Amino acid sequence: MVKWLSLPLLFSVGCLNADYTQANAVNCSDDETVCPRGTVCVVSFCVAPSDDFEPEKVRCGDGIIGGTEECDDGNDNDSDTCLNACTAAVCGDGVARTDREPGQDGYEACDDGNEEQRDLCLTGCIAASCGDGFLGPGEGCDDGNLSDDDDCNSNCELARCGDGLVRPGVEECDDGNEVQNDACTRLCELARCGDAIVRMDLVEGEEGFEACDDANDEQTDGCLNNCSLPRCGDGFVQDGIDACDDGNQDETDACTNDCIIARCGDGILRTDLEQGRDDGFEECDDGNTESGDRCSGSCLIELCGNGRVDHGESCDDGNGVDFDTCTTDCEWVPGKSPGGAVRHCLHLKSIAPNSTSGIYWIDPDAAGEVDPLRVRCDMSTDGGGWTHVANFRRGGILWDAWSVEDDANASSLNAVFNVPMVWFSADTVGEDLEIMVKVDGIQRGSLYRHVNKSAWNSIARPGLADANGFQYKAVGAEAWITCNATLGRDNIWWNWSIGVQGQPDHHCAGYERGNGFLIQGNDQSPDLGLYLDGLNRYQFSANWNWISLFVRPSN
Repeated sequence: MVKWLSLPLLFSVGCLNADYTQANAVNCSDDETVCPRGTVCVVSFCVAPSDDFEPEKVRCGDGIIGGTEECDDGNDNDSDTCLNACTAAVCGDGVARTDREPGQDGYEACDDGNEEQRDLCLTGCIAASCGDGFLGPGEGCDDGNLSDDDDCNSNCELARCGDGLVRPGVEECDDGNEVQNDACTRLCELARCGDAIVRMDLVEGEEGFEACDDANDEQTDGCLNNCSLPRCGDGFVQDGIDACDDGNQDETDACTNDCIIARCGDGILRTDLEQGRDDGFEECDDGNTESGDRCSGSCLIELCGNGRVDHGESCDDGNGVDFDTCTTDCEWVPGKSPGGAVRHCLHLKSIAPNSTSGIYWIDPDAAGEVDPLRVRCDMSTDGGGWTHVANFRRGGILWDAWSVEDDANASSLNAVFNVPMVWFSADTVGEDLEIMVKVDGIQRGSLYRHVNKSAWNSIARPGLADANGFQYKAVGAEAWITCNATLGRDNIWWNWSIGVQGQPDHHCAGYERGNGFLIQGNDQSPDLGLYLDGLNRYQFSANWNWISLFVRPSN
């Protein structure tokens, strides 16, 4: 039997056994923790039983611990330190205590009576929460922390692109939306030029604005590497659009501001080239390629005296001298150059009457197959206009002076040469030409005309005749005298000849000191020019060095 300590009974308690005594009248208000050791709180007072007390009956809730009771707080509050089953409250008993504040011993946030860590109450009567390390209801993950920098965020949701949280090292950005063309893509990558996504969240002028984005390094395909649309002046030639693009706004260089290659005639004067060094140099550009309008088709200023032959100019030597090869009016001085070549010496005399004897340029067929050449002109004998066509040294082999061409030394008095007489004849037989013969530089005998071309054929044979005869006159005379003699060759070694066959003393065509003319060889050398007859002076003479023939068209 349990003996309870008897204390002086101060007063009776109606519901208690008479052996209970009040212990110092302590008011415990059902909180036995304030009662002295060995007493219990009964009806708001701490009491102690007497040594010989034996309870009539033990029951849970009577406020007296007895029998198998661990506690008995005399109340029906199941969430305090003593359960309604008079067992001491412990974590895991399935009843959450409410008599403790967080931080106090015994505080329970929950108590589900199990050790399952994946429900709402953890072992230790701790309420499940995001970050407790246990995957609870409604949680996609729980890694035991509240960091937003890993694979499980502070809301216990699995991290993903679009959740608005940036994972370092995994995501460059996360704006919490699925808009592809703003500052952060659907892959949580920062928008950048070259990602093949055109940003739409900026306006032109704002940093990062993109007009295009083709995600390549090609600068000629319609979108530049800085995600701007190509334009003339950006320095890149767009295929099929730009002819050039030098990246500047200089209109006067090789590429215009319209990205068109500069050219003569575009109306824009180039200033980037140096005259005489660079092709394409322009002195002017009037917007066309016509010549004769002060700006030539090659964009050079047209001006007599600039040293260039411009439209309407025959020549331009740029020296300001009026009587050299080119006048100060940019016209050729006749006979002074290939450009000013005349047909023959008589032609020169007709256009430049004051021309003196000397060397001049002629072009017998006027820009035909015969190139201009230099010849000697006699501008004084019998009115002048004589073209020196043949020069022959005594003892040489004669040729056909009518047709053979050997004009390399035509301007020299000391060389054998032949300028064909046919070049100066307007008919086919040469009878429109006047002939003058000089011996050792001095005119001898008569002047001749209407002489058939056969007279100058050194390979002709005896019997060749010219029934028409010829005409002759003395130098300075006005009238021509007709010689009706039949001309022919008397011997196989006759070469150049104006003579009467078999009649060396014929009155007008005799070749023994008469008006006739004959240069011949001998039986041993019929093709040589050894002897001279006629010209009113010579008779089978070898006393000479040079024979020179001159011609001029007959008036």
